[in-house]
Amino acid sequence: MLQGKYSADQRMNDIIAAEPALLLAVSRFGLPLGFQSRTVREICQAHGVDTHTFVTVINFLSERNYEMGNRYTGLRLDCLIDFLRNGHRYFLDFKLPAIRAKLEHAVEAEEAGAAYRDVLLRFFDEYVDEVDSHMRYEDDVVFPYVMSLLQGRKPAGYDIRMFEERHNQIDQKLLDLKNILIKYYPSEGNSFLLTDLLIDILGCGAELDGHNRVEDYMFIPAIEALEQSIENAKP
Repeated sequence: MLQGKYSADQRMNDIIAAEPALLLAVSRFGLPLGFQSRTVREICQAHGVDTHTFVTVINFLSERNYEMGNRYTGLRLDCLIDFLRNGHRYFLDFKLPAIRAKLEHAVEAEEAGAAYRDVLLRFFDEYVDEVDSHMRYEDDVVFPYVMSLLQGRKPAGYDIRMFEERHNQIDQKLLDLKNILIKYYPSEGNSFLLTDLLIDILGCGAELDGHNRVEDYMFIPAIEALEQSIENAKP
């Protein structure tokens, strides 16, 4: 089984220098910058973040073929919930509004694309509404349910399979917007704004994909194992 290329005893700044995209994961765990020469373990312990959960997540995100095996059994679900909840705030309160503002600016800057402005913005706003609904369900239903499990209580009438069945991917429509802009948008000459927008869309799509994979391959299996342990403990 793959062990992962990053460990708790590596210096955090060395990891970020090797893979700058992991800064997003660091921020979602609530770890501040100013790493100095401290190790991952030292930084996580200083800020109350479970070291094993952090290391498992960054290895999973950095290696597409990272083998989870049964590693999810050692994850701290409360720590993982903080990571996922911060991800929701990042997408809904920062990244997606920034992309919308850039989209509006880009279409208004080109006369040929003005006719597409309302259609593109409506398409994007409908997409954001879908993401908001998806993530609010997790915030309002799934996360409180898991916190109850962590307290040894399993609420009646719900289990994680119900979430798993409705857990749809939320990056596809964003990639559809990318394809519309590349294939059909009547851009005029060298549009740096439009190119910059497309780079943001591609990056956000990749970030959403990573977020979904953490839920599918780490969060859900860990909850299923916790549910089973509670059921097994019943007299």
